[in-house]
Amino acid sequence: MQTPGVLTLETAPEATKPLFQAITKMVGRLPNLYSVIGNSAIGLQANLDFGTALEKGNFDFKHGEVIKLAASEANACHYCISAHSAILQSLGFSKEATEQVRFGGHPDAKIEAIARLTREIVEKRGYPSEAAVQNFYAQGFGHDAVVELVGFIALNTMNNYLNHLSNTPIDWPAVAQLPTPLNER
Repeated sequence: MQTPGVLTLETAPEATKPLFQAITKMVGRLPNLYSVIGNSAIGLQANLDFGTALEKGNFDFKHGEVIKLAASEANACHYCISAHSAILQSLGFSKEATEQVRFGGHPDAKIEAIARLTREIVEKRGYPSEAAVQNFYAQGFGHDAVVELVGFIALNTMNNYLNHLSNTPIDWPAVAQLPTPLNER
């Protein structure tokens, strides 16, 4: 099957090269995910712009990463699970805390509410339990935060699906996968 591959600055379309340069300057390297999305300069610019807009909302960087990790787990995207686990650990999360975001049981009520609602929205195709929704609201979030949370899920699902389709090589410290991937349960 032919799929979008991992590009480099040298092999990228001309319109993508400035975006790759900006990402490298910002991140210090060009993660393989962006190298895949860069097959379309329009797709990469949209991805970056959507992410930047969402980061101005209700969720700080840490909580945005919680959403991305929980969505990646629910979508069984090993590339993004590894990336967002590494990023959360760089923000002070322990290995155990990142696993609690992935599987449930995080001791911080706000983080657990965000992660649980995210996982349920993805796993139940947009029909989370009433308990997960009410728990999210009980943590002080409003309707605007629900919209933004779904936006983060949508953006992250784009990334997850492109990684699945392209079998993107993991360029982050790899983390353990579930014994049985979600798509085989």
